[in-house]
Amino acid sequence: MGGGYYDRTMDDTGNSGSGSGSNVRVGGYGLDPVLDPIQYMENNMVSTSRHPIVFALDVSGSMSDWPQIIYDKMPMFYGQIMMQKYLTDPSISFCAIADYDDSVVMQCSKFAKASEIDEQITKIHLGGGGGPEQRCEAYELPGYFYNYKVDFENCELPFFFLTCDEEYHSEINKNYIESFLGVSVEMQTVKGKKIFQDLMQKYNLFIIKKPYNSQLEPGELNKWIDTVGKERVLVIENPKASIDLILGAIAVTNGLTLEKYVEDMRIRGQTEDRISQVSKSLSVYYDAIKSGAIEIVRFEVEEQNDQIPEKEKKLQQFLNEFSGLTISDNSQKKKYEEYGKVSKEFEGKIPEELVCPLTKKLYLEPVMLL
Repeated sequence: MGGGYYDRTMDDTGNSGSGSGSNVRVGGYGLDPVLDPIQYMENNMVSTSRHPIVFALDVSGSMSDWPQIIYDKMPMFYGQIMMQKYLTDPSISFCAIADYDDSVVMQCSKFAKASEIDEQITKIHLGGGGGPEQRCEAYELPGYFYNYKVDFENCELPFFFLTCDEEYHSEINKNYIESFLGVSVEMQTVKGKKIFQDLMQKYNLFIIKKPYNSQLEPGELNKWIDTVGKERVLVIENPKASIDLILGAIAVTNGLTLEKYVEDMRIRGQTEDRISQVSKSLSVYYDAIKSGAIEIVRFEVEEQNDQIPEKEKKLQQFLNEFSGLTISDNSQKKKYEEYGKVSKEFEGKIPEELVCPLTKKLYLEPVMLL
């Protein structure tokens, strides 16, 4: 599933995640303290990876089994990102959303990698209410949280995916923000549209739009399009295809062609029907990238620490290559002559105990004072 990057233990039926016989499922009881956004009232949540990804999921009843299926596909999702090199340093934060009158309104996990993701997501409470007369959920609340209560360190390419089937509240009373997030707000109400438009300055934002009870309501769709742009509203009906869609959005944002991503889907064994659905949903966004109609949110980063071991490895190779030479061996004299040229690259980095105090070179042959 995760290609060795992130796997789950199967039960006796071969299942993992959703379905009969599953041994790992989403579904905590109530709001787990480690997922309570109020804990970041004073100190913001921090992401230290180059490629933070926020999965904001509507977990209300109308979403049916979508949250569980998305969780079930996480090893494949993470594994494909790593194996195909769509990103090099991803981390994922999950956010579960219901509405303001539900028992648990918002849950957010810290940014995690590989199997650490499961430690967070299994604590998520599923049980949001809602109904056909409501047609709004508290989507603007995580929009506010991840914009103003999350800090990036060494971030290069951030993503925010909101998977939903309804619309956001046009206005949010400041009391909700202060109550659920613990932050002070000056204005009495905050515009939902502004929250998402501000969020687009910090993340590559996508709305993964599921039809509500198999119907795509034009008013809801147009509201999202008016807010974030038609290229960022990705409509999909199949929950399993939603993961392929999110993978595709990440891949093409980071420079892969849509044609190459389609080829990757075929190699994964996806059906032509699913490939067609995903391609159709991504095509407007991909065309906007090619034409330069949208600006990708990308930050400059300093050199990561993960590049330091590579330098150390190169130094070790140098030490291994030259410290074993013996200058009395005529066959190695030429190699010894190269030492002076190559050693300049590592000047000041070679441990003192390996350098002869007289020759100022590696101990090729001992030099002793009598």
